[in-house]
Amino acid sequence: MPSDPTTYFVAGLVLLVVLYLCFHEARAQVMQKRLLETGDLARATVVSARQTGSWVANNPVLAMTLRVSEDGHPDRELQAEKVVPVMASGLFMPGAIIRLRIDPTDPNNFVFDEPWASK
Repeated sequence: MPSDPTTYFVAGLVLLVVLYLCFHEARAQVMQKRLLETGDLARATVVSARQTGSWVANNPVLAMTLRVSEDGHPDRELQAEKVVPVMASGLFMPGAIIRLRIDPTDPNNFVFDEPWASK
């Protein structure tokens, strides 16, 4: 059994990182569920989308520019990087229309409201 203080420090640090990542993921899932239930419905037209080269759980991260149309608000452009299921990444062609749920308190925060989006 190692008794080196450095070993315990590294083990503790690894544990803290794992706990943080678990908390962060759980928080993101709760936020996504909340936005799907209470977010403002909007339509977005894809202006552009490209893969960033990053992947999360075998799904690409896309950098996208969307033209957002929301009832009662003027159209606006929104730029974001989002993880998209690999099977849906081909749907992000210029001119495609995608449903969103927008956070009423932060208009730059949104989730996809589509059958392919993880719910």
